[in-house]
Amino acid sequence: MAVFEIGCPACRARFDCPTERAGRAVRCGACANVFPAPAVVPPAIPVAVALPVAVALPKPAVRVVAAVARQATPSAARRDRDDDFDDEPRPRRKPAPDAAEPKTSPLVYVLGGVGGVLVLGLLAFVAVMVKKGSDGPAVAVALPAVEVLVPAAAVPAPPPTAPGPLAPVGTPGQPAPAPKVAVPLPNGTPAQAIQMVKGSTAYIRTHSKNRLGMGSGFFAGPPGYVVTNAHVIGFGPKDLHVPTRVEIVVHSGESDQKVYAARIVGVSVEEDLAILWVNGADHPAPLPAPLTFGRTADLVETQEVMIFGFPLGEQLGLNISVNKTTVSSLRKEKGVVEMVQVADGMTNGNSGGPVTNTRGEVIGVVVAVIKGTPINFAIPSDKAAAFVTRQIASGGTFDMGRHAAIWKGLGR
Repeated sequence: MAVFEIGCPACRARFDCPTERAGRAVRCGACANVFPAPAVVPPAIPVAVALPVAVALPKPAVRVVAAVARQATPSAARRDRDDDFDDEPRPRRKPAPDAAEPKTSPLVYVLGGVGGVLVLGLLAFVAVMVKKGSDGPAVAVALPAVEVLVPAAAVPAPPPTAPGPLAPVGTPGQPAPAPKVAVPLPNGTPAQAIQMVKGSTAYIRTHSKNRLGMGSGFFAGPPGYVVTNAHVIGFGPKDLHVPTRVEIVVHSGESDQKVYAARIVGVSVEEDLAILWVNGADHPAPLPAPLTFGRTADLVETQEVMIFGFPLGEQLGLNISVNKTTVSSLRKEKGVVEMVQVADGMTNGNSGGPVTNTRGEVIGVVVAVIKGTPINFAIPSDKAAAFVTRQIASGGTFDMGRHAAIWKGLGR
């Protein structure tokens, strides 16, 4: 049973009083004086018991430096007051046998009840405050004689702010921008594309008075049409040798080689282009498939290209040659590509042959070389494609340029 110490106002004797008698009438054991016990318990006793100082913080991170108040017991209270370290309890004086116990007034009970409610309210308030502090963040509570220390190891170290030599550069909170990667050039011609272009590239022989010409060409446009240079069939920029016969050799040097007679459909001396036609109905074997033209605008310097043709004609034999080279320059006039310069790979006999990209699309027609240098030229595919379209739509025209007067004199 919990007790607390009170004093008699008459004889000043002190003795222990049960807590349930707080606020009610009690009788002094020494002088038999009846007086009301204090209605409020001294605050030092419940506060020291109700405050769990070390509960609000994690156990490893809290160190209590100062000692907490000793448990409030009657013997401890007496020792603090009288410096008496005798653990034996004091003997209580018994009331006189003839002393009559006084009657308790109803007012005393009312006051005692009010005092008990106040004590319970105080304890509830203290408990709520302690609970509220434990639910919140662990902070140091300003209590006398209590020091709370948080070890340094419990506080996470902030991340380094200075970037290393390889740290990505970017706005804080946003990912670093991806590095720009150049688009690879379309290099590496597949074997299927090489075989396709070889099958559609033809060896061209021209017969004229006292002259035998040779060169290269390729099937393009509608089926049966062959594109080559004008000078290959005798319509050169300076000399005019009207051919009497033009032959198209397909799969030259192979076991399935075929030779077809061709008709000249149209010529442009200034552009150095000519278009021929082979009547496939006269031959049982199917003609090679026409090649497609690529776009000149897609060309870039150092792009890998392939040159197909028959260098030196029949002096090297009848088989086709394939040379790999690269684009050196795009020669323009007023922003329009007039010539595609490539790094070597051409010689006499290649004239009129196709220059293709790695997909097998024709990007140029072999036309000229500068002897003793690796500077070679091809007619851009845009100009060649426009020439073919114009000739097919018109049924064939002869643009003779400076040879116009000679051409009329020949009765053409």
